[in-house]
Amino acid sequence: MLNSRPVRLLWHSLNWLTRVTIVTTAVTAVLCALIIVTLRYWLLPDIEQFHNRITASLAGAMGNPV
Repeated sequence: MLNSRPVRLLWHSLNWLTRVTIVTTAVTAVLCALIIVTLRYWLLPDIEQFHNRITASLAGAMGNPV
């Protein structure tokens, strides 16, 4: 079993602002991942069938090939 003492000592040696920043960043990363997974598999499950139409529309709007 791993010894958690070095991790605990490292965590307590950081100041409160650094700890808040680490926790906030971790929570934000997890929420972004959940949003991406939700969009991909729940809201837009068949997005691949529109790939050609989307790229053609983007290319027309930008004036450059996509």
